Amino acid sequence: MIRLLLIFFSTSIVMTNICYADFKKINSNLIVNQVNEISKNIRCLVCRNETIESSNSEFANDIRRMIKAKLLKGKSEEYIFKYLKSRYGDYILFKPPLQINTLILWILPFLCLLFGITIFTIKHIKLRKK
Repeated sequence: MIRLLLIFFSTSIVMTNICYADFKKINSNLIVNQVNEISKNIRCLVCRNETIESSNSEFANDIRRMIKAKLLKGKSEEYIFKYLKSRYGDYILFKPPLQINTLILWILPFLCLLFGITIFTIKHIKLRKK
């Protein structure tokens, strides 16, 4: 009887450790995936026009470590983006928010396209009249 209890408890301890190890591995993979997703939307300030995910600079490594630490503390993606924006400004985000000061960034491409189409149409009409 004691032998069966000993086998039962040792087996349960081993199985608990195996399940806990798998949980830690799964949790670690989720954190790594979240860090990669967040890193795709953050600009490296050292390597111009490169994401933190694809950069190997010290700045990128520091930011990735900071993101991982904040995720392990239970912070959300929104919190991390707001934190980085407050420290480094809007430039660190690959998708700048629509604000009064960034309105020209959003409208300028459409204005250029409209201007180009207008000039092309006027030139085309003048050529047909001749």
